[in-house]
Amino acid sequence: MRVFYKSVFVTCAEMTDQKNIIRKIKYGVTGILFLFIVSFSILYFFKNTIAAYAISRMAYKLEQQYHTKFSVESIAVHSISEIEIRHLTLKPIDADTLFASKELTVSIRLLPLLTGKIRLENIFINSASLRFIQKGGKDNFSMFLTSRSSKQQITESNYVELADKILDNIFGKIPRNMHIENSAVRVQQDSAIVCAFIPSMKIEDHILHGKITLKEDQSVCNFTASGNINARQRKFDVSISKIDTGRIQLPFLEKKWKAIVGFDEIKCSFTQTNRSSDKLEAKIDMYLKGVYINQSKLAPEEIYLSDIQLDYKLHIEKTALEIDSASALRINTFLTNTYFRFEKDTSRKIALRIKAPWFNAQHFFNALPKGLFTTLKGIKTEGKLEYTFKLALDIDKPDSIEFISDLKQQNFKIISLGESNLTKINNDFILPVYDKEKFIRSLNVSASNPYYTTYDQLPQNLVYALLTSEDGGFMHHRGFNADAFKKSISENIKTKRFKRGGSTISMQLVKNVYLNKNKTISRKVEEVIIVWLIENQRLSSKERMLEVYFNIIEWGPDVYGVGEASYFYFNKPPGELTWNEAIYMASIVPSPKRFTRKFDEQGNLKQQDGYYRLLANIMVRRGQMTETEKNALSPNVVLTGAAKNYLKISADTTGQLSDDDLAE
Repeated sequence: MRVFYKSVFVTCAEMTDQKNIIRKIKYGVTGILFLFIVSFSILYFFKNTIAAYAISRMAYKLEQQYHTKFSVESIAVHSISEIEIRHLTLKPIDADTLFASKELTVSIRLLPLLTGKIRLENIFINSASLRFIQKGGKDNFSMFLTSRSSKQQITESNYVELADKILDNIFGKIPRNMHIENSAVRVQQDSAIVCAFIPSMKIEDHILHGKITLKEDQSVCNFTASGNINARQRKFDVSISKIDTGRIQLPFLEKKWKAIVGFDEIKCSFTQTNRSSDKLEAKIDMYLKGVYINQSKLAPEEIYLSDIQLDYKLHIEKTALEIDSASALRINTFLTNTYFRFEKDTSRKIALRIKAPWFNAQHFFNALPKGLFTTLKGIKTEGKLEYTFKLALDIDKPDSIEFISDLKQQNFKIISLGESNLTKINNDFILPVYDKEKFIRSLNVSASNPYYTTYDQLPQNLVYALLTSEDGGFMHHRGFNADAFKKSISENIKTKRFKRGGSTISMQLVKNVYLNKNKTISRKVEEVIIVWLIENQRLSSKERMLEVYFNIIEWGPDVYGVGEASYFYFNKPPGELTWNEAIYMASIVPSPKRFTRKFDEQGNLKQQDGYYRLLANIMVRRGQMTETEKNALSPNVVLTGAAKNYLKISADTTGQLSDDDLAE
């Protein structure tokens, strides 16, 4: 019985404790609810006062930290999360007004606000003006681009955090609903002014639609913007299309870089597909229609591409940026797969791979942009081609470079050369000679030229010396020397400037015979294509190519070809050149007009012993020179031709060459 009463007593005590706990919870919840109601009531009944105080604090902060005046005519708080501001002005001190609006209504999302983030729910802007002005070295916006020291710094190597912050800053500023009316954006850089007028722009439940008029000088373009934007999911799909018959031209490029660039339509989409602590992944798609480019350094004519499509998968890691190998780029009808990776850990590494799997050869030539490759216009081919490009490089160890460029063919042949004449060098022809795009004279490349030297008449010592210096593998390669390209890239990275090229004799010949004298990027690409066609289709023999090369290359001031050069320097025919004279003539090919810099005031060669010995050792190793001939070499020559009249002043000494400077 005593045990029974004890048990009942314990049970009653436990029930009492439980009731006390429940009572405390009820009191706690009631207290929190009461405080919330009181706080809400204070916020609601004093909302305008609190808003006015917040505006005054913001104005003080902007003036102290950014030297900018912030003023409003009136404010009205319509709810706990919506505020209406009339006649808002943001003007940096001693600078032009940055932003002004007649009416601005903003509502924010409350849940993100609890975490310290401001996320816009709705925004309405009427009669607003946003102006970015830069004149005379001063501007009205740079003060807002400088990071404050109190902000958390992200380590430079953590690309995931950096990308996440950039995306958060972009998508975090996009409201769910937006309405802009009768507003404008003005961008001015000294005398260059671009204005964008926005009669109406809306985002309603993530759907974007609006009209924009872009004006630069006398150029006016009207276009629409439409699509879908979902800031929470970090994705958008936007299209910009022209309304009238004019083109959409990118601003500022014409005045700054003398480039006219534009398009008829652009579609762009972005989707963040994955985010973890050590990786961020995204998919980027872009389509451009009717792209045009006018820039003299790219091509002498307007470049036109009917359409460009880009589908890229982006992987961002803590110390690396990568474009997935499944990514594709299509220009007109030509498709390539691209892989790219940049890694910055213990060293900076770059990997680039471009793959164009077996494709119809004619599709490639049809896809070449109009205005870019005029020499190849109208060419007809059949068969298939496959192209592979690989580049792997440690920037901090330039000599570790890996380089592959390979174009395979399958039943490929040229049916018609079209407007080009790629077999031109097989016959006699007249070559117009230019100096810095200025016409000098016409060069007769035929036996009727008294200075012309046939292949059988070329002095072997000069042929060996020049090939050793310029292109040691000419008789064996098919237009390109991968090792020379590797050494060129490595040397240029080491010196941080373009010091050395990787051109072969085939490339130099094509540049001088087939292409115009405009130094453009398109000409270099066209040069590569023509070299491949000539070498791989055997449109001309190596012997004929070498013969033409020796008879047209510049060898001094208004001196072209080996025949003219031999008499200009030594007053003798090429067949009588000595080894000393042959090596000297090979040495001046890269800069023939500067030949006087190699001589001192007494007319003697300066510091050429290393160059002579280097060439001689290579030629002995190849069996092109005997040991006796090498030992008899003397790094000096006596100019007996018209060239001696140019030796009037002392010139700077040229540097010595290393093994890497010569093509094995």
